[in-house]
Amino acid sequence: MEVRTVDSVREAGDCRILFMGSSATGEVAGILAAVRGAPVLTVSDMPDFTSRGGVIQFVLIDSRVRFRINLGNAERAGIMLSSQLLRVAVSIERDRRPGD
Repeated sequence: MEVRTVDSVREAGDCRILFMGSSATGEVAGILAAVRGAPVLTVSDMPDFTSRGGVIQFVLIDSRVRFRINLGNAERAGIMLSSQLLRVAVSIERDRRPGD
């Protein structure tokens, strides 16, 4: 595993797991469009990330970090998530697409 900073949207498609921090809020649509259809697990802590096209969104609940999953976005990216991961998610969205 290699952790690196992605300097351009073009490089995002080379990732298998792409974390977008809240500083990328203004660029999230372009980044997600660049990796659409590629097997890239997109993860962020920014609000509404899963409804904007991301797969996993970290959320703070009762001072604990939890996560939401958009299963439809994962399936469109060709990513299969384990049942163990799905069981511990605080919520799972299934059919919302960005813009719906």
